[in-house]
Amino acid sequence: MYKLSLSLLVSLVFATSCYNLKDVQCTGAKEFNISKINTEGINAQVSLMIKNPNNFGFKVLPSEFDIYYGGVKVGKAKTTAKVKIAKNQEQLVPFELKGDFKSITLGEVMKLLESISSQSFIEVKGDLKVGKFVLRKSFPVNVKQKLAANN
Repeated sequence: MYKLSLSLLVSLVFATSCYNLKDVQCTGAKEFNISKINTEGINAQVSLMIKNPNNFGFKVLPSEFDIYYGGVKVGKAKTTAKVKIAKNQEQLVPFELKGDFKSITLGEVMKLLESISSQSFIEVKGDLKVGKFVLRKSFPVNVKQKLAANN
């Protein structure tokens, strides 16, 4: 039993070392849907386009991003479920944003509310974590683009 487990482990290590994981890319933010915003905080969904240039699919693992809108940090966005992206595909992946406004000034809240009423810049910073079997890797994400908020 021990020899079988050891040989299986060695085979698995050799098999995963043959994978050449190309850099996964976040090609942009496509949606910023606000479900709730008030003087206390914000709940929203941010959808990012994730491109898989590899010849095998993978799952987006729990990841976390800092979200800025109109130059104001509105909170952290996290994955809510593992999402599978097929080989050589680009797919929209939703992230749930929850933020409280305890650490920002009233002026920044007003600037944010003004930005939401018009198209403004959204900025996403953090690490995207992906995996397939025992293979895991993080890729830096730093996207800044003009995007209208939907509420």
